[in-house]
Amino acid sequence: MAKRKRTASPKSATQLRNARKRAAKKREKVQKRQIDPSLVYIDDPLQAPTVLEAQRFLAELLPALPLRLRSKEGWRSSAKLAVRAGSDGPKIGLFLPKSHDVISVMGCSAHHPAINRALEVIMSACKARKIRGYDEHKGTGDLRYVKLDVQRSTELVQATLVWNAGSLEEAGPLLTKLVAKLKRTEHLWHSIWANLNAADKHSSRILAYDSEAWQHLHGSRHLREILSRVPRAEEMHVRLCFPPFVFRQANLCAFEDIVSLTRRFVPQNSAVVELYGGVGTIGLHLADLVSSLVCSDENPHNRLCFRRRESSQGSDAKRSEVAPSPRKDSGALGQKDWSATAPSRGWFSCESEMDDFVAGACEDEHLEAQRFLATLQGKVQLVQLMRFRALEALRSRDAHDGR
Repeated sequence: MAKRKRTASPKSATQLRNARKRAAKKREKVQKRQIDPSLVYIDDPLQAPTVLEAQRFLAELLPALPLRLRSKEGWRSSAKLAVRAGSDGPKIGLFLPKSHDVISVMGCSAHHPAINRALEVIMSACKARKIRGYDEHKGTGDLRYVKLDVQRSTELVQATLVWNAGSLEEAGPLLTKLVAKLKRTEHLWHSIWANLNAADKHSSRILAYDSEAWQHLHGSRHLREILSRVPRAEEMHVRLCFPPFVFRQANLCAFEDIVSLTRRFVPQNSAVVELYGGVGTIGLHLADLVSSLVCSDENPHNRLCFRRRESSQGSDAKRSEVAPSPRKDSGALGQKDWSATAPSRGWFSCESEMDDFVAGACEDEHLEAQRFLATLQGKVQLVQLMRFRALEALRSRDAHDGR
């Protein structure tokens, strides 16, 4: 005999209300995951985890940490974006937190408008030429990432197409067809490059840095930038050189303020070593203040960019050199009066006695401060370049203590 179905008893008002709350929370959770990660704190940037961590780190030294907030829109002039296979063509955007799921960033308000224009053209060209986004699970597809850098003075874009191939021959005609399609929008591009990255599906490396991996396909080889708000930058003719295979700050407008204020703390005619020096973004803007300058960086491409700039800098440029990252036993640090390291590029640590101070970077989300301080063993002062007023407070305190 078949069992009779039990009739579900009607839910009470409380049960219905709780069910609606659970459904609302579930929708909210899903919606939050679909937000461009760079816009999560757009309504209140001062609540971003990095800001709160910096406040905690400096709480004892500076209870009320002054923070400077620049424009919330259009600030990102350099972007690396993932390209993944989608059901209706490539998906271009950022990875959602703790995943490799791509969320579209088309029209992102944080992007420089030129990046958004470039993304629209690239997306359209990919669909027209049937370019496949990279499939991480299978290790197949054509386009893995795009890297877009804006020349602010012209609003032209240096585009790098990271291609899933080990050579131009392996890339085949699809890459050629895509570039030809992009070149039709001539007014948009400063240059177009290919980065040939055939790393297997288990590698998370965005770019391949072998010299032969970089292929210049269109336009000028070097993107030039002037940090015009930095004192004496134009008089010294500092035009930074940024090909796509060197480090560049994503927010150059804000970084100009950092470089400007760094100049205030460099003693006249001092000997300076800059760690993580890149193409000389900080160091070259100190050239009129110093007796000598050593910039270190392990990227071998930086040397040529630095020399290209230095060679035309004229009489204001003092003796300078570019070296690999100095080791503790190299003596480079011990011979210098002042040391700087670029924000967001890691910590400096050594046991060298220094005459002045070390400028450290605290942009890393985890702020490995305790380990850093233990390494220094009290031999040098720690200053956070990203928080300018904290630096002034520290120097004032030391002067008061007679140090």
